Amino acid sequence: MAYPFSVIALVLAGMPFVFGQSRTHNVGMRLFLGMTVGGLYMIASLSIQKIGGVYDVPASITYTLPVLLLAAVAIAVLRRSV
Repeated sequence: MAYPFSVIALVLAGMPFVFGQSRTHNVGMRLFLGMTVGGLYMIASLSIQKIGGVYDVPASITYTLPVLLLAAVAIAVLRRSV
């Protein structure tokens, strides 16, 4: 159930790389940074889910916590950049 929200959070996280200042970095660097953030999010999300399974943390927390954290960070970065 948290997967659609994960997609929305990833889109929010990618927005600063698209709408950021184009003078500071070229397109290739912004693309690389955006892909790196997405990859790190996926690795961290899967790790939190596996650790939650080992320590019997409720699945609703382990699936929604990474999404909420990424969305909060993405919104904070978007507010700062606009």
